[in-house]
Amino acid sequence: MKKRLKKASIVLALAVLVQCMMFNLGFETIQAGAVGIINKDYWNYRNIGNANEYSTADVFTDKVIVAGSGSGVFNTEDSFTYSYIPVNGDCTIQARIVSESSTDALAKAGLMIRESLDTDSKNAFIALSKSNQIQYQYRAMTGGATASDASISGNAPVYLKLTRVGDSFEAFMSTDGTNWTKTGNTQTIAMGSKVYLGFASTSTDPNKLCTARFENIDIEYTDNTPPLAPTNLRVVYESQPSCQLAWDEASDDSGAVLYEIYSNGSLKRITHDCKSICPNIDFKNTVDLCVVAVDAKGNRSPENSTIKIVSQNALISSADVTNIRLNSIGLERMNTKRQQQNKPLVEADPVQVGEEIMTDSTPNNVIVQGNSVDLNTIYAESLPSSVDNSTLQCFPRIDNQIYGDCVIWSTGYYTMTHMVGLAKVNAGGQWDAKNDTTGSKVFSPKFAFSVGNAPSSTGLMTGVYKTYLDSGCATLADAPYINDGVDGFKLSTDLDSWENAINYRMDKYGYIDANENSLERIKQLLNNGYVMSFDTGTYNFMQYPNVVLDNPDPAVNDDYAVGKHFFYMVDGVNSGHQMTLVGYDDNIWWGDVNGDGIPQPEEKGLFKIANSWGSNYGYDGFVYVNYDSIYRNSQFSQFNSSTRMPIFKDVLEWMTPRRDYVPQLIAEFTVSHAKADQLRIAVGYSDMDKNMPEAYFFPGSLNYLSHTEPFDFNVDGTACDGNFAVDMTDFITKFNLDKSKRYKWYLMVGDNEEDGSPVTLKSFRVHDKINNKYSTYRGPELQNDGDNSYVSVDYSWALVGDVDGNGIIDDADQLLIVDYSLGYINDFPVEDDMWAADVNGDGIINMIDSAFIRKYILGQINIFPKQQLN
Repeated sequence: MKKRLKKASIVLALAVLVQCMMFNLGFETIQAGAVGIINKDYWNYRNIGNANEYSTADVFTDKVIVAGSGSGVFNTEDSFTYSYIPVNGDCTIQARIVSESSTDALAKAGLMIRESLDTDSKNAFIALSKSNQIQYQYRAMTGGATASDASISGNAPVYLKLTRVGDSFEAFMSTDGTNWTKTGNTQTIAMGSKVYLGFASTSTDPNKLCTARFENIDIEYTDNTPPLAPTNLRVVYESQPSCQLAWDEASDDSGAVLYEIYSNGSLKRITHDCKSICPNIDFKNTVDLCVVAVDAKGNRSPENSTIKIVSQNALISSADVTNIRLNSIGLERMNTKRQQQNKPLVEADPVQVGEEIMTDSTPNNVIVQGNSVDLNTIYAESLPSSVDNSTLQCFPRIDNQIYGDCVIWSTGYYTMTHMVGLAKVNAGGQWDAKNDTTGSKVFSPKFAFSVGNAPSSTGLMTGVYKTYLDSGCATLADAPYINDGVDGFKLSTDLDSWENAINYRMDKYGYIDANENSLERIKQLLNNGYVMSFDTGTYNFMQYPNVVLDNPDPAVNDDYAVGKHFFYMVDGVNSGHQMTLVGYDDNIWWGDVNGDGIPQPEEKGLFKIANSWGSNYGYDGFVYVNYDSIYRNSQFSQFNSSTRMPIFKDVLEWMTPRRDYVPQLIAEFTVSHAKADQLRIAVGYSDMDKNMPEAYFFPGSLNYLSHTEPFDFNVDGTACDGNFAVDMTDFITKFNLDKSKRYKWYLMVGDNEEDGSPVTLKSFRVHDKINNKYSTYRGPELQNDGDNSYVSVDYSWALVGDVDGNGIIDDADQLLIVDYSLGYINDFPVEDDMWAADVNGDGIINMIDSAFIRKYILGQINIFPKQQLN
């Protein structure tokens, strides 16, 4: 114990002696404990002044490297590279400059505290110059001259320290990081409470770099207050699988240093800015987005109010599919087969069209002779040996494309027409597309081709599916398929076409892998009446050398196919054209490959394919391909080669309709633009106490237009009007909106490039399709170039004049308004009562409103003035 006391006493005495010696020399020594860099992501850097673009700052947990340029930190303005964090109040920064490289003797790097990031900001700066001088300098007034307080000899490695206590700033240097020598005098600089603290480097020549390496970093300041949540969060645009968000800077005593962006609870991106891309979003369902602010101490704000994006991207991949249930068509076909097999019939409640594809583990059982049997067992026994869905009345006539729009012909004209019709017939309705002469039962390739360019997050589906889900498709009656002189890109700008298209919004879409492992599942869907679209290399189809043979089995009905040609592979590039699978036949003996004169299983089976090159192509517009053509590698070695490709490129795509869909609320608007590809459109809603949408919907049909011309391709290239409609019903159904309440309904109209070609919003109204009521925006036309504009209208489903909410306008409603006008009551029984009571729309509830209700009751009027305003 005595030895320890003696040793401690000696150390203490030496420390006192050193302090006394330094004091006598006119210097001061201090010691302080602190922490280093908490998180490198909290640090930002900026080129202040005319520093060059190659200047950088790299922050690590144990070091900072600043490669700075600029014309210097001196005179009345600064030019340098700065790596910094914002702090509040008293603070200390210290670090060891390990190295400093530059070809300019005046270059310098060091520690800085400055009031702002402006070039003429007040600041204190201790730096090591390339000429081996430690300099302490400062600017006490904004825009004032920089003064040099001290300059002493020193070289790297050397420790530097800069402190602030109130308005007092002091600088220190050290050779060991423990014993500090004050450099120069205490300077009084009246800075604001919030300052920027960090590492500065300047080459004094904007064309050169001064690279400094800082280690042994300690930073000390107090901050226990988290930032407030960022406000005004908004979606700038959506481009699946990402979107861009923007928000207002979070309020904090020192300032937020970064923002964390979350999607559905998962951290997606960290950014220093108040606008950023949020990547890798799962758009299969509604997307929840929020932002959290973080300060340099790691204090985190609460989450801001979550905003949502309504997505229709209900993609179901092949891996998601667990089973295929039977609809009424599939059940009837299967039982017909079982009758032929003398097997007991299947008893099942057939599902509706669109509900066949299962993605969960629910048992897929049916009843056979009172026993529950897995349907897959029945499929293996009794799946029909042949199906041809092109013979159904809901499959349209073969027709001929005139543009490069084969994708739309396959997905829209054939697949969508057929699937919508299948659902209509399944529900007891009529849909005779095959004999339709008016165009009202067939969907228009022209409408979808001009807008179907939305990107897809799958890499497999074309963007047109997003159009079908978001906006539906107009029929040929509304959007005739004509040669518009611009390769089909002229946009439909007729409001009725867009409104009618919404009635046919599709529900889901997905794909089945096109390979031998999926053959049975493909046939199960075809058995249920489905048709499917696929990509293929038609231009490189290889026709089999021989024609279809006559199957010697007398039970096989193959007369329709015998003697016909068919395709069996693609030779070379397998892409470039879209076709539609409509049927199959297991029994067709397409070739005696092994030469034994007996149909072998691998030698049988043809698919029937619909094309869009008119009825003169193939067999009345159809072609046949053998089952072997779906195999990734042929079952026959003689067919395999380095250029052999399967006819079905990757997947078979399917989609299902919304059953008996009736839109409830639609946004109708007119916009003008000279460059269609710059257009951004979104709709949204919020509660009445908000000023920005709580939820957004970006229709793919109006956000990813591919052409740079006006909507109508006019020869002058001038902006033209477009009349459009977007369905807002999903807000009501997905968020279970209370129809007794009033909401704000928004239209966002944007332009994605500032180039002198603005977008103009000319009109906007919300149309209640159920009650045929409107709420109209009556503000001025809005125009912007490279930004977004928002307008909103208030709308309530409440009945004007029905102040007691019973659905009837009668004496009781008039009496309530009289009582309110006389001051007997100050409220009405229903949520949106004030809106319902102000029947003349003047913003005041008085006896005039009572008089209008009396006229309505007496039959003298059948509409109130407020309704005429809309």
